[in-house]
Amino acid sequence: MDDITKKLIAAGAKKGLVTTWQSWIQIENYSAMHDIPFASKANGYEGLDCELMINNPKVVKHLERLKSPPNPTNR
Repeated sequence: MDDITKKLIAAGAKKGLVTTWQSWIQIENYSAMHDIPFASKANGYEGLDCELMINNPKVVKHLERLKSPPNPTNR
């Protein structure tokens, strides 16, 4: 991803990555792809009194990486 964003910026794009539906795409889908719980109680299917579990090191690192400029050491 870093290589592509660098090329886009070098070609004159203001941003190398743009996303929508951040909580769904960048948190829920990322968590599902990496088998990380999104919420307690079976990701909310076992009760409305579930708690989000998004403040974990892997998700935080993913979001930090997205907000940082492309950098080969930022992986």
